[in-house]
Amino acid sequence: MAGRTIRVAIYLRLSRDNGGSTSIAAQREDRRALCESRGWEVVSEVEDVDISGSLPADRRPGLKRLIAMLDRIDMLLVAQPDRLSRSTAVARSLLRDLDLAGTSLTTARDHLDTTTADGRRRFLSAVADAESESGLIRARICRSRMSLREVARWIGGNAPYGYRIVADTNGGKRLAPREDTADRMRTFHPTYR
Repeated sequence: MAGRTIRVAIYLRLSRDNGGSTSIAAQREDRRALCESRGWEVVSEVEDVDISGSLPADRRPGLKRLIAMLDRIDMLLVAQPDRLSRSTAVARSLLRDLDLAGTSLTTARDHLDTTTADGRRRFLSAVADAESESGLIRARICRSRMSLREVARWIGGNAPYGYRIVADTNGGKRLAPREDTADRMRTFHPTYR
């Protein structure tokens, strides 16, 4: 690629954009600064917000668009491996698509380049770590929700019809029947209390 400008597509992804250090705005600013410092031409920038990195490319609108244009870019730039994928199966599929198009993948944080065997190994290892972390987080959330159900505490969200959310004596919240709908609820649901 020496002698010509490298055409770069920037991919930005976040499960929840709360404005923190990995926010879409922070990712965008850092990636654009890196491209400018290296003389790379940004030809596309796509984002997937509120979308899990575990999902395959065809279920992420931004990534799906980016894959459709791989023949027009030399490099895909992401902040770090888990911004592209939190699933080794999805990561391998994406690497295969990139290889077929002759497009490289580079991470800004660790400077991983998947055109080398070591860069590919380190990228897939980082994705495997992210996948493991996702599994641990899911398990912890499940255990927490089960514990809250066991002690009849509300686990969150809007109250279902016929109920209201009230303070619990343990500092949490629980559901309580709404008096204005109690008669109607008992007609259709005899166990309603």
